[in-house]
Amino acid sequence: MIFTKLLASLAVIAVAFGAEWVIDTNTQATTAVGCGAGDSTHGIAGAAQNGEGPIVDLFDGSSWTKKRNAVQAGLLMDAAISADGNTQYMSSMGGTFLSTNGGDSYNTVPGFIGICQDVHITPDVISAVGSFLVTDTINGRPSGASGVAYSTDGGADWNVAQVLDEANCRYGSFPTADTWFVAAGMWNSSSVSIDSIAKHNIKSTDSHRLSHRINIGSDNHHTKVSGVSESSSGWYGNIYKTTNGGNSFTLLFQSPDDAMWYFNEISCSDENNCIAVAEGYNNDMTAPYAGVYQTTDGGANWKAVWESSDYQSIMACHMISNSEGWFATSPNQRGIATDFYHTTDGGATWTVDQTLPGCMVLDMDMSGTLGVATCLNSSGSAMVLAHYAQ
Repeated sequence: MIFTKLLASLAVIAVAFGAEWVIDTNTQATTAVGCGAGDSTHGIAGAAQNGEGPIVDLFDGSSWTKKRNAVQAGLLMDAAISADGNTQYMSSMGGTFLSTNGGDSYNTVPGFIGICQDVHITPDVISAVGSFLVTDTINGRPSGASGVAYSTDGGADWNVAQVLDEANCRYGSFPTADTWFVAAGMWNSSSVSIDSIAKHNIKSTDSHRLSHRINIGSDNHHTKVSGVSESSSGWYGNIYKTTNGGNSFTLLFQSPDDAMWYFNEISCSDENNCIAVAEGYNNDMTAPYAGVYQTTDGGANWKAVWESSDYQSIMACHMISNSEGWFATSPNQRGIATDFYHTTDGGATWTVDQTLPGCMVLDMDMSGTLGVATCLNSSGSAMVLAHYAQ
């Protein structure tokens, strides 16, 4: 069943591919939303502990180590780490933070603030996807920009690439220096009935949300929402692409007019092969909806390769290569649990590799033989960190 009020813990879990996803209960915190994998021996998670402040959790190939109060923020939303571990990038409700010395110190990235729950580090670009307030260098007034905040020189200089006419950029993937994909979307937060108004974009005004079912309150309590009465207005999912490093974006895919879902994470193994996960409801809102959409031609065509009306949430996915990939779903009728779906034939077929109880995945990343994921956990107000023990 779906819990309407769930004071939940969160977990970071790690896996060596072909092995088992496991939760390690040895280390705890209040929240952990996002995570990253740099290589087989470098992982990171953004967290926070009530009464202590923000926490950066670092994985060294065998264990996790907490860095308490490492950055001057409240709730950390996501974290990324380079292959050598030296560069680390975190996002929060109000800005982003960068370390270029292996986590010895973190500095606020100047010039923009905003809500961002998706950050990346590749050999070519350090990036954050979200909605930002950018200070105009001419008149000094801030203006809104939804898109990608990025650096191509290791964090020395930063720019914001705005996706024009899009207010709700959420996740991105950066397969090359110039080719980026951005997933966007929004859900309605109105209690107006479905048939009473025509579909139009209404931004969410309820606290801070990871999805329309997961709300993060100002006191770091987490509520899983059930039985919502949202109307069809405001629900949409879009995917954009740039081939010139953010100078311009093209709308590749748009959800149908009557669709009641939006996009979460997008992951690309190269500039042609991507998957993006969507969640919401069916058109009359009588059942949850979850879907995985795929392109193999650079975004010219997209198709649903997996769909379900039995799942309450799907937020995370990752393509390891053009043939292998993962996505994680939370079954509607089994409380807090995650099914890890796996493909080895490029997305032609997806099978449940493992069901993990006590875990609702919010984010996942993989590199080399290391996979990490953050998840809501039903064992109280705590977060658990884990690694795979061979």
